Amino acid sequence: MEKVAAQQDLSNQQIGDPAQTAAYSKAITDQDVEKVGPEKVDGVDTTRYKVTVDVSELPGGDRMSRQLGPTLPMQVWLDDEGRLRQQRIDMTVKAPASASAKPDSTASSKQLKMSTVMRFSDFGTEVDAKAPPAEQVTDMTDQALRGGNEQG
Repeated sequence: MEKVAAQQDLSNQQIGDPAQTAAYSKAITDQDVEKVGPEKVDGVDTTRYKVTVDVSELPGGDRMSRQLGPTLPMQVWLDDEGRLRQQRIDMTVKAPASASAKPDSTASSKQLKMSTVMRFSDFGTEVDAKAPPAEQVTDMTDQALRGGNEQG
C-alpha cells in the first residue's frame, strides 16, 4: 500500500493503515452517518453504519481529494462496547499517467477501484506475529495499477 500511495502522490498518507481509522472517524459528523442495522461479525453482535468521510478533513486531505474525490464512502460495524469490529472502505483512485499502458488512451480516464475490509478482534490479546519469509510474498502493486483484472 505504501508503494501505491507513493505512485498516487499520497506518499504522506497511511493508506490501509488500521491506525488511521481514528483519523477517519474525526472527519465524520452526525450528518454523515446512516444506521443500517444489526449484523454479526465473527459471531459478535454489531451495528452496521454507512458513513461518508470528508476527505478534506483528513491529514493531507487536499492532496487526497485530488486522487479520491471529496468524500470517501466507508462502512463500520461497532460492537455493544463501541469497539470497531469491521471496516470497509470503497475508493476509486485516479491512476497516474505512468499506469496507462495503452498509448491511445488518456490517463485521466484510468481509475483503480479498491475495496478494503479490515476485521478487528481479540482485543487485549498479546500477539507474537512474524512476517512471512520473503520467498512467500509477491509485490502486486504494478500489476494492480496496470489493471489487476487483466490475466496474463
